[in-house]
Amino acid sequence: MAGTIITAVGPLELNHATIGALLNGEFGMAGVLQGEGDKVLGAAKAAAPVVTGTYQASLYTRVYHTDRMVVNVASDLDYAPAVERKHHTLTKALGASSGKPGRKR
Repeated sequence: MAGTIITAVGPLELNHATIGALLNGEFGMAGVLQGEGDKVLGAAKAAAPVVTGTYQASLYTRVYHTDRMVVNVASDLDYAPAVERKHHTLTKALGASSGKPGRKR
């Protein structure tokens, strides 16, 4: 059959060591991602409602990965979800750090 391409694909096996090296190694992806997380963290702390300052002070970033790299901006306070539902602090911070408007209420 002229012009027909047949492709056979076998099982895909990830090279975890190489992926880890790319994320942590000379390309500095962990640092790049941490920098982006720090922008969101700064915007979140600036927008956080302050009654006692505990919620604002509890915000932090965490970079972790397996075969993907993720940065979280979070708080471990028990009442942090209630603050987020009411004020949308992290949602607004994500929008502010990206240059796009966040959720408005």
